[in-house]
Amino acid sequence: MAKRIGFFFYLITFVFIISAKQVYASQPLPKEFEEIYKEILKDPSYASMGNPKGKYVIIDFFDYRCNFCKQLHTDLYNLVHSKQGENIRWISIETPVFGYQHNYASDIILATRKYGLYNKIFDISAQRGHMGQSEIYRLFEELGGDKEQLREDVKNTEFRPIYKKHFDIYRLFNTTAVPVVIINKKYQIGGLKEGQLDEIIKEANPPRVWETLFLRFF
Repeated sequence: MAKRIGFFFYLITFVFIISAKQVYASQPLPKEFEEIYKEILKDPSYASMGNPKGKYVIIDFFDYRCNFCKQLHTDLYNLVHSKQGENIRWISIETPVFGYQHNYASDIILATRKYGLYNKIFDISAQRGHMGQSEIYRLFEELGGDKEQLREDVKNTEFRPIYKKHFDIYRLFNTTAVPVVIINKKYQIGGLKEGQLDEIIKEANPPRVWETLFLRFF
């Protein structure tokens, strides 16, 4: 029986990975997402990296266990911490498509909200390509937290309402894959395409007026 359950789990995982490999062209946001988009920008409960006042916004829905999400987060971490990313705001939303019951990393990081360390720990996690449970607890302790208290918080916190809220938004994109990436009010399913990071940098850093005039006349 255990072998059958294990095989079924890996089969489901394989299907999700194949789905996540499908990269679709960017397309306009669903109409019903327009108001939600504004709410997301104002909601402090989401991990928000980069420039909080950045005019160029990237939002992604992810699962910590998705390898494509890990690569995306590494790329976006490097971007928003660079000179070229100073006008970019990046918001990331946990969407555990592989199931709530195995979403340990996300549960732990979400539990650090009450200590004001959520953004900090998410930021470091994105830099490293995500971390295991013991690494997150160790990092929390290094930042001055009580890891045993955090373990109790994780045990006693009901995370399902948080994930339900995230999934209610995610389902508007009619997919079972992650990541779903919203880039400057257009979305795509899957990670960044080849050369897309350069396009983002160019769009997020339009030429200033004097540069436009200089190019026009010279």
